[in-house]
Amino acid sequence: MAPLLTIAQLAATLGVSPRTVSREISDGALTAVRVRGAVRIDPADAQAYISRQKTRRERSWPSTNAGPAGITDFRSAGKKSRELLELLVAKRTR
Repeated sequence: MAPLLTIAQLAATLGVSPRTVSREISDGALTAVRVRGAVRIDPADAQAYISRQKTRRERSWPSTNAGPAGITDFRSAGKKSRELLELLVAKRTR
């Protein structure tokens, strides 16, 4: 059985403050063991927590540089607005 970690030891390993580790325990994101009031973290629980925190950035929107499709849409919308405005101005001047 591996020795249990203190909050300070885990914080140093993660490169965060002990308060951050305490908050993760309070929020239920990290499991802790209490031994006569002393809070300890099982290394297996710490590793599971780290594994859950791993993220992979995925693109949620296509790049704006992907092609002229977006620009074309904006230009056609602008052209339609301009044509409508010209039509309204022509009606008003009659």
